[in-house]
Amino acid sequence: MIGRPAALALLVGLLLASRPSPAAAQQLGPSTGGMAALDQARRFVGQQKRVLMIAAHPDDEDTELLTILARGLGAEAAYLSLTRGEGGQNLIGGELGPALGVLRSEELLAARALDGARQYFTRAYDFGFSKNLEDTWRFWPRDTVLKDVVRVIRTFRPQVVVSIFSGTPRDGHGQHQAAGWAAREAFAAAADPTRFPELERDLGLQPWRVAKLYQSARFDTAGASVVLEGGVLDPAVGQSYLQIAMRGRSLHRSQDMGAAQRIGPSAVRLRLLEDRTGTTGDGLFAGVDTTYAAPLGLGGVAGAEANGLQTVAGRAVREPMARADLVIARDQLARIAAARQSPEARDQVARMDEVLFRSSAVLCDATTSVERPVPGQEVLVSLQCWNASSRAVRVTTRLEAGIPGMTVAPRERPLAPGELFTDTVRVTVPTDAAPTAPYYLRAPRAGAIYTWPAGEDRALGGLPFEPPVLQAAFELSTGGAERREVVYRTVDQAVGEVRRPLSIVPPVSVTLQPGAGLWPAGPPRPHRFTVTLRHAAPEPTEVSVRLEVPQGWRVSPAQPVRFEQPGEERVLQFTVTPAARAMGRHAVLVALDQPGVTRLAQGTAVVAYAHIHPRQVLTPAEAIIEIAPFGLPGGGAIAYVRGAADRVPEALDVLGLAVTPLTGTTLGRTDLSRFTTIVIGPRAYETDPALAGQNDRLVEFARRGGTVLVQYQQEVYFRGGYAPYRLSLTAEGEESTFRVRAPRVAEEDAPVTVLDPAHPALRGPNRLQAGDWDGWVQERGLYFARSWGPEWTPLLEMNDRGEPPQRGGLLAARVGRGWYVYSGVSFFRQLPAAVPGATRLFLNLLALGRPRAGV
Repeated sequence: MIGRPAALALLVGLLLASRPSPAAAQQLGPSTGGMAALDQARRFVGQQKRVLMIAAHPDDEDTELLTILARGLGAEAAYLSLTRGEGGQNLIGGELGPALGVLRSEELLAARALDGARQYFTRAYDFGFSKNLEDTWRFWPRDTVLKDVVRVIRTFRPQVVVSIFSGTPRDGHGQHQAAGWAAREAFAAAADPTRFPELERDLGLQPWRVAKLYQSARFDTAGASVVLEGGVLDPAVGQSYLQIAMRGRSLHRSQDMGAAQRIGPSAVRLRLLEDRTGTTGDGLFAGVDTTYAAPLGLGGVAGAEANGLQTVAGRAVREPMARADLVIARDQLARIAAARQSPEARDQVARMDEVLFRSSAVLCDATTSVERPVPGQEVLVSLQCWNASSRAVRVTTRLEAGIPGMTVAPRERPLAPGELFTDTVRVTVPTDAAPTAPYYLRAPRAGAIYTWPAGEDRALGGLPFEPPVLQAAFELSTGGAERREVVYRTVDQAVGEVRRPLSIVPPVSVTLQPGAGLWPAGPPRPHRFTVTLRHAAPEPTEVSVRLEVPQGWRVSPAQPVRFEQPGEERVLQFTVTPAARAMGRHAVLVALDQPGVTRLAQGTAVVAYAHIHPRQVLTPAEAIIEIAPFGLPGGGAIAYVRGAADRVPEALDVLGLAVTPLTGTTLGRTDLSRFTTIVIGPRAYETDPALAGQNDRLVEFARRGGTVLVQYQQEVYFRGGYAPYRLSLTAEGEESTFRVRAPRVAEEDAPVTVLDPAHPALRGPNRLQAGDWDGWVQERGLYFARSWGPEWTPLLEMNDRGEPPQRGGLLAARVGRGWYVYSGVSFFRQLPAAVPGATRLFLNLLALGRPRAGV
């Protein structure tokens, strides 16, 4: 009988074995993977090497080293990222914050599918750029971060840990420093039974003694003690480990991390920091016991027998005729793994199962015709297996549910050579099942720390995501096993077969627009909300839809809605009028009433791109409204070229400003004389390449009396010389490089000084006051100019603690009869969050060169 902590530890191993399939594999459909996949699977068998890499963010990892370890050395390699990268920008879509974290987590998993490693996280939420360790610990309790790193070490049990960062100021980003600190501290704490004893009590994770601690020497090669070669050809793939790694690196598309797949030699260097082996060898695993017996704690005859299994397994995968020997070694090792609760042995069993299944010439699949079931709905699952081999085999199939209550008894049946069988299995989603969502987003964060599940789900902590809603396990009597996620399958006439994950959704999903907004103080006036309802239940549904508003506010009456079929959509309009003299921040929520039941509505969204596995997230149907005094620019018209993850136009719409959307292409054929202001969104010169070709039109627009407001841009803009006067991310006379460390002010509460209160950009329609710098989110700004020509006038001065003043965050210049403004101020974060002061400043910039309307 397995005790509770041991059972939870076993669940961790089983969850790791069922890794989410990357998007490419989902589209491929059933496959053995061919000789390339079989060859890679064989490399792990008979090995007992485990390496954990630690850094701070997605895209911090050394993908080349991970590829060398997994594909080259057959090591079980893993990357622990402290965060999911929620504080970054997004070059490819609109996700920011937690949704961006989901996207970047999936980008990591897509990269791991190429390099062969696995992925872990801590509870730390990426709150944005920090410039030192002290600032980082203002957001992250250091003992919480350390405990999570120790938890991963005790779960994965590596012999070697590689820290990407040093834990010192030379790491730059304060979160990088925190990762370097945590790696060093966890090296000691993971082995100490007095540190975090609750990990053993609650999860069955015993202290673990890592043999060696290395640090990456890619930033400083001095003192490197290990050199690994990435420019080695992987014969199964036909590319070098470096090329494979750069393909994985390029999957961090949201962070514009595309990399060239260069050929030739490539050295990966590591510096030894700590060595507990007592040997003097300079190899990565020098002095490390890499036998099966070592992690099992076996000696004598039992240890010799375990090591004998290692020899047999290693030989068997290299000799196709030795399949029977591999099956015997697998079964014996599985018994040891179960008895001693060894993750190392479980991983070897899983690798042997993969080799046996991939070499069996049996293809299996698990699909359903329902993509988005609701609680209580029956789902038909089609399980198929085709025996493409020349010998008979018995196949055992079973469904494994990611939520309780969806169990199905295993089925076993014979499969003759050439035979295809299909089983249809009926399962019912429990009536109390929650909609599918990442496990770490189910509860509110505690500041910048996620809340991980308690109870039965607490073993999920640290994993990328929870198991799929349903996955099918296929086991062969001849040895071998495979797990496949149950997916919805359909056919798109343009692209062919399309596969998407199964996700549980509410019977009625609801979206409320706008989701946030700034309303003017003063006499109450009505505001319109749009409620969009999407029906997913297979049977008719009746609901009464209403808005919950603060006391004293007026709102349109509830509206009844009846749905007949799944897939139906309704759009409702509601009017809300705030109470007189209402000020500050308020919430408006959507409630759904049914006989005897009232619940706050939820919406669902899917983070989906071609290079990742789609992932559903939940969105509360609520709007956050800030009521504050502000004045709007009078007269004129605004055009807007949207940038990366740019929701500023929607924020302007809530304010009552009409905005005409343009692109780089339409800008070239639009009569610009009808506009008074053209706004360029953040990083638009990267996301809309056609914009550069129309840059002369923008400058000419300013010369003729218009205002051009350019929000923050990166190197493309500055290197291209698109501003009308000299503007640079580097100091005067300093050579520009491809990746410039641009000035920024990361502290959202950094003091701000107005340099020229009489400047037209600061005079109106809003008089800026000290309180306008309060309540900002994540940062003041980024990609400030470091040097500029005399034509520019700096308007603001600000700086992070301990740093010199920065004046390049907001620059204005006269161009002919008009204005040209460059702003590194992070309006793209502040306006969608309805930050009053930032919005008032932005409105002043829009009003440049036109009459003022109110104060």
